[in-house]
Amino acid sequence: MYRGRVTGGVRICECGCGQEVPRTGSRGPAPRYVSVAHRVRALRERRNPLRTPVVRPCDCGCGMPVRGGRYATKTCSGAAHERRRKALALLPEELGVPVEVPDVDLPSAPTADQVARAVLEARTIGLVLCRLGATAPPALGWRCTEVGRALLDALERAFGKGAG
Repeated sequence: MYRGRVTGGVRICECGCGQEVPRTGSRGPAPRYVSVAHRVRALRERRNPLRTPVVRPCDCGCGMPVRGGRYATKTCSGAAHERRRKALALLPEELGVPVEVPDVDLPSAPTADQVARAVLEARTIGLVLCRLGATAPPALGWRCTEVGRALLDALERAFGKGAG
């Protein structure tokens, strides 16, 4: 029986990489993998179903698939590095210095002391969130930074420069 050339659709590598499989000749079965390494990878994935998925989204948040490492391209890596550098530059200078909160017994303290203590505690939480935003994984980091900055800005607007 004469089979002829395969003129139909493009074959995609069965290991999951998404690359096109080149047809090297007209005889024999069409290749299923780009190379031997892709065939071995697919075999290992089939044998170990508990392994993490081969393709996962990029850590920078662009949504591109990543096979190994954290970032899909060097552009993603550079953008994430620049975002972390800018986040650290936006943090207040006294971030490394712990904030002293006066020990005030709240039930018997006057209202002004209670407000002062609450403002200092809120400021401490804002600074901690900013610090976490610079070091946390990107999926959580931007949220921590936004909430921390919003809290510090709100305290500064409401209570003046010294509060936030």
